[in-house]
Amino acid sequence: YHWEQSPLPLGAALGRPPAAEKNVSDLYFAWWGSPADGVQADEFATISTTSFNIAPGRYAIELSSDDGARLYLDGKRLIDHWNVHEPVVDEVEVDLGGAHSIRVEHFDAGGFSTLGFRMRVVRRD
Repeated sequence: YHWEQSPLPLGAALGRPPAAEKNVSDLYFAWWGSPADGVQADEFATISTTSFNIAPGRYAIELSSDDGARLYLDGKRLIDHWNVHEPVVDEVEVDLGGAHSIRVEHFDAGGFSTLGFRMRVVRRD
């Protein structure tokens, strides 16, 4: 996966340009402060996107977050943990094969913040 990640102020509309952008190979972050230059240390949001091709099978998708997070697979919301919470892992199993896209929305209400994504094979077809 190759992720594009864009932090922005929490109050910003989702259509507003991001305050910063970065490309990463793994979606795993733990922030005690600002997620990027020009972004405040608390009360920020991030949007991360990726597209990928995958062999047919059943997969477990894990999304760790502190605070709120939503995960969309091909535009369909699969994880909706959109509230203030301590670090937690949400998991969903899906059947995949071929080309797909994922979008992760995340917000930090204050203090420590984390966001992580992991996908593992449950069964190969």
